[in-house]
Amino acid sequence: MLDIDEMGQKEIHELLHKVGYGHLGCIHEGKPYVIPMNYYLEEEQIYLFK
Repeated sequence: MLDIDEMGQKEIHELLHKVGYGHLGCIHEGKPYVIPMNYYLEEEQIYLFK
């Protein structure tokens, strides 16, 4: 069975500062799609780049 742990705010920020990229999942006309994204994190703001 898959064990999923919840992350705290500090852990989330540490991970986001460390990685710098991710995937944005969306739905358009009932069909899901995923876009790879780079991002920049500045304090509480996150800037996404395609």
